[in-house]
Amino acid sequence: MKKIFFILFTLILTTSGCEDVIELDVPEGRTRLVVDGLVADAYEVQTVKLKYSAPYFSNTETPAATGAEVIITDSKGNEFVLEEAEPGIYQSAFKAQTGTGYSLYVKTAEGEEFRSPMQRMEPVASLDTIYYEFVEKSIFNEEEGYVVVIECSDIEGVENFFRWKYFVNGEFQDNIEDLAFTNDRFVDGSQGLTVTFSSRMLQPGDMAKVEQMSVTREAYNFMNLLREQVYGGGQFSTPPAPVRGNVVNISNQEDFALGFFMVSSIVSKEVEIKPIEQ
Repeated sequence: MKKIFFILFTLILTTSGCEDVIELDVPEGRTRLVVDGLVADAYEVQTVKLKYSAPYFSNTETPAATGAEVIITDSKGNEFVLEEAEPGIYQSAFKAQTGTGYSLYVKTAEGEEFRSPMQRMEPVASLDTIYYEFVEKSIFNEEEGYVVVIECSDIEGVENFFRWKYFVNGEFQDNIEDLAFTNDRFVDGSQGLTVTFSSRMLQPGDMAKVEQMSVTREAYNFMNLLREQVYGGGQFSTPPAPVRGNVVNISNQEDFALGFFMVSSIVSKEVEIKPIEQ
C-alpha cells in the first residue's frame, strides 16, 4: 500500500531578558482585494467571499468587500450573477458541471474590475473509503484520540492534482496544517492511496467528513507557494511576499487580488467516531 504523507513543521519562538522597547516604523503596504471562491459540482449554491487586506499590525478583522458586482461565466456562454447574501459573501444557486470552464469577474464598489482566467473542471478520482485509528498519548501527542484516514484511487494516464478539505462536526478545518494537497506524479493509476488527517485528535461522538477535490495545476501551484511561504526559509531566507493568485485587475495586469478562485469536482465521505476496544 502506498502512502501520501503530509509533514507538518512547528516553529517555536522564544524570547527572554528583553528590557528595551524598540518601535519599528513598518510600512503598511497597499490594500488589496482578497478572493476566496470555489465552484464545485457537489454544491447547489456557489459562493465567493470578498474582503480587503488589513495592515499587518492592525489587530482587527479584515473588512468585507461589500457592494461589489460578482459574475461567474462558463465556457458555454452562461452568466451567473452572485447576490450579496451577507457582507462580503456572494452566492448563486446553480449546478456546476465537470468538463466545463468557469471564470470569475468582480467589480468592486470603488469601480475596480478583476477577472480570473477560464478554468476547466476536471473529473475527480474515487474516494474509496474512510475510517479512523486510535492513537495513544506519547511524547508526540499531548492527548490520545482518533485520527481519520481515507483511501483513494488515482485516474491512470491523467495528470491529477488533489486537494482534501477536512471537516469536524461540520466545521471546516482551515488552519495551515490542515492544507492537504498533492499530485499523482509518482503514483499515477495507483489504488489504495492513503491520507491521514491528524492535526486534531477526535473523540467518540465526533463526526468527520473529507471532501476530495480535483483542482487545476494553477491551484496546486498556488497552494504549494502558500505553504512554502509559511514553512520555508530560515534566518537568511527570502522575506515572505504576497502570493500571486489568479484574479487580476483588468486594466493593470500587475495588480492582482490575494487568494484564488478555484473550480473542482468533489466526492466526499463521512464517518462517526465510535470507541475502539484497545
